[in-house]
Amino acid sequence: MIINIDPTEAKAIGGGITAGPHVVGIAKWAMVVEAKALRRHEITLNDLVPVPPGQMPLNEWGAKARELADLKGFGSEDSQAMSITRIALMHQELSELLEAIRSPKPQMSKKIPEMSLETEEVADVFIRLVQYVNIRGIDLDKAVALKHAFNETRPYKHGKNF
Repeated sequence: MIINIDPTEAKAIGGGITAGPHVVGIAKWAMVVEAKALRRHEITLNDLVPVPPGQMPLNEWGAKARELADLKGFGSEDSQAMSITRIALMHQELSELLEAIRSPKPQMSKKIPEMSLETEEVADVFIRLVQYVNIRGIDLDKAVALKHAFNETRPYKHGKNF
């Protein structure tokens, strides 16, 4: 479905997504857009709701992660070398997540007792990612919304085995 968003209205036309200046809570937005588009093939700007109370947009999590990294001495220098380092650290966190789920029985976090080790590692991956995109100036909320809409247009497995 293509959704052209301007300050007065949005219309579903079919095929992909074109987003204007309005970026909103992704999950809620996607449900509203899909339901309305299926019913009558159009939506209005009122359907593009803000992030629900108590939830934070991805971009704000990035700003918080960057601020905390600065406060704890890890800095937020934006250079090619630091980008490579941050990508390597994301890879490290993904490897720790893999190790957390390899055990035959679920493990609990040693740092946060009420959390599984898997959940802790997922949070670490997320924090590293949102910090990276914040430093690089990437609008993650918009990127995820646009990429999700594109993925909806792809055929089943789109020529891949997995």
